[in-house]
Amino acid sequence: MHSRNLFIFMLVNAITSSILTASPEVSVESTHVWVDTVLQGKVLRIRQVFSVRNTGDSILRIGNVTAG
Repeated sequence: MHSRNLFIFMLVNAITSSILTASPEVSVESTHVWVDTVLQGKVLRIRQVFSVRNTGDSILRIGNVTAG
């Protein structure tokens, strides 16, 4: 019975420590957009897609994203 309790304790400890040390980590493929020369008075519309990947080991929540 003692060895079973020890096993359960070790299992719970391993699960708890992995949960407590888990953290999201963001990885972005490209963070820059290159725009060539724009003539004065001309309107240039730019559309850029960024690939964001969670390389961590827990849920990554992204909120309040605005254009800057």
